[in-house]
Amino acid sequence: MGKYQSFLAEWENTEGSSNYEMDECNQILLDLKDDLEHMITDDHKNADCKNEYFFT
Repeated sequence: MGKYQSFLAEWENTEGSSNYEMDECNQILLDLKDDLEHMITDDHKNADCKNEYFFT
């Protein structure tokens, strides 16, 4: 039981930093998603789009 309580206390102490790191990662992913959406939209607006990723 002592090991479990020790682990739990240690985990709770690091939880805040882990959440911060996860928030930071999530924000980076959201920014990348926005960038990709803009790139795709811009490519579709381009009349002579030759992007291989959009070949059907």
